[in-house]
Amino acid sequence: MSNKKQDFALLVRRALGRMRARKAAGFTLTEMLATMLIMVMVTTMVATGIPAAQKAYLKTVNAANAQMALSTTLSAMRNELGMAKDVRISGNDIYYLADEGWWESITNNSKKTDMVSGLEKWYYQGTTFETLRLDTSGGKSNADGITGAYDLVPDKSITNELRVEFENPSYDKDTKVVTIGKVVVKDKLNQELAQVSDYKIRTRG
Repeated sequence: MSNKKQDFALLVRRALGRMRARKAAGFTLTEMLATMLIMVMVTTMVATGIPAAQKAYLKTVNAANAQMALSTTLSAMRNELGMAKDVRISGNDIYYLADEGWWESITNNSKKTDMVSGLEKWYYQGTTFETLRLDTSGGKSNADGITGAYDLVPDKSITNELRVEFENPSYDKDTKVVTIGKVVVKDKLNQELAQVSDYKIRTRG
């Protein structure tokens, strides 16, 4: 029995000796390579994961902002045209006789270089559509003069990374409905983020 205890004690001392020797010697080459490999894999995962997550987040935010810009612009157009007494279409410009008795228009502002709403509202002094005309520079003009031009939607309502445009408007005199072929929201790379087609607005007529 005593011999067994002595043998066991000897085995324990040897094991402890090997552990101390191994600790003093440090890691083996295989262990170091395995550790480095794990560190490289973790670093690579983090380095590729963060940009991907950031890109996905920005895409989601831009999509939400685009939908908000589209909704805000459509609401503004409906508010303007819903009470119109008469509507005339000239190219991509929508002219309408406002409730106050003078003509106004909604137009794309192609001259703006910053990324803002993109749509403007023009006021005219004339009360007869036939007096209104487009001047040779591409701006809006008429025989009586323009009283002012303003953003249809304030810049603060739409992030400066987005721009709203519309195209192919038409007006049905019988149904008194304005149909806008397409309203689109674009980013600074001119990519479409949100759009609506054949948007209809019933006017007062």
